[in-house]
Amino acid sequence: QDYDLVLRFVEKTTPDRIQHIAKVLYHWRTLATSTASSGSAKSYTSDAGLRALQSAVERRGIQAEVVSAGPNGIYNVHYDVSGDELVSVIIPTKNGYDNIERCVSSIIDKTDYRNYEIIIADNGSDNPHMQDLYERFAKKLGDRFRVEEIDIPFNFSRINNIAAQKASGRYLLFLNDDARILTDCALEQLLGYFQRPDVGVVGPKQLFIDGTVEHAGIVVGGSRVVTPLFRHMDAESQGYLDRAVVAQNVSAVTGDCMMLRRSAYEEVGGFSEEFTLFYADVDFCLKVRNAGYYTVFTPHVLLSHLHSVSRMRIRSKEISIRRRREAALLQSAWPSIFV
Repeated sequence: QDYDLVLRFVEKTTPDRIQHIAKVLYHWRTLATSTASSGSAKSYTSDAGLRALQSAVERRGIQAEVVSAGPNGIYNVHYDVSGDELVSVIIPTKNGYDNIERCVSSIIDKTDYRNYEIIIADNGSDNPHMQDLYERFAKKLGDRFRVEEIDIPFNFSRINNIAAQKASGRYLLFLNDDARILTDCALEQLLGYFQRPDVGVVGPKQLFIDGTVEHAGIVVGGSRVVTPLFRHMDAESQGYLDRAVVAQNVSAVTGDCMMLRRSAYEEVGGFSEEFTLFYADVDFCLKVRNAGYYTVFTPHVLLSHLHSVSRMRIRSKEISIRRRREAALLQSAWPSIFV
C-alpha cells in the first residue's frame, strides 16, 4: 500500500520537487515473518506491488506490460514500441576484422526489429580483408549496411560525431566493435524506454568475457571521477538493494553501448570532441541530464565486451597520461559535481 501511495502522489508533482534527505529518519524492526528480512516472507506483497505498478502505468497512459523479474518485488516494464522508427547503429573500427564479424553478426541474430541501418565508421583500416567482410555484410543486409571512411587521427568523439551526421535514424546506437549483444530482441528492449519522452540515453548491463559485470551504470563524482557500478560481481547478483537487476536512472552509461534519442543528441551538440578517448560518454550523459532528459540503465539487455581491444594498440603509458588529462577536463567541465 505504501508503494501504491508513492506512485500515486508522485503523479501530482514534478521531479524537481522530490528530494532526498540524507539522514536516517526511520528504523524498521526485522522479524522472521517480516519483509524486512526477506521478500519471500510475504510473497503476496510482490503480487500487490506488480498490480500497483501496472495501475500506475495505465493511469499515466503508458502502453506497457509489467512482469515479475525476480524476488523481493523486482519488476520489468515491457514498453510497447510504437511505430517503426529507424535505428542507426554506429560502430567505429580500425582493422577490427574479427570484432566486426562478431559484433554485426550478434545484431543480426539478436533482434527481430528490422528497421535499422548499420554504419561502420572505418578509421583508416589497411587490412585488405576488411573489404571482403564489408562486402559480405552488404550482400546480406543490402542498403542497411554501409561503410563511412573516416581516416583521421583517433578521436572517439569526432569519429562518432562524423558518423552520426551520415546517419538517418531517429535513434542512434553507438557500439564498440569489440562488443557482442547477448539478449534476444535487444533493439526492441532498448527502444522501449524511449516511448517515454523524458528519456534521452539508455545503456545495457555490460559483461566482461568471463561473465562478470563490467558496467551496470556509472556513478559520477568523488576522487575516482567515475565509478562503474557492481564491477566484477557475478552477472546474476542482485547487488546492493537489488540495484544490479532493476532498470533505473543513473548519472551515466558507457559509450561502449549506448542508445540515444537523436533530438537530444543534437540539442546538446553531440559528443564533446575535447574528450578524445575517455569520458566523452560520461560528459554526454551529464549534458543530456542538464537538458532535462534521463539516462537509463537496463539490466534486461546484456552485452559482452572484450574490454577495449582497440585501445590496446596504444601504449599503456600514453593511455595513462590521456586518462588523467581527460579526467581533469571532465572535472573542470562539471564543477558542481566534482566539489
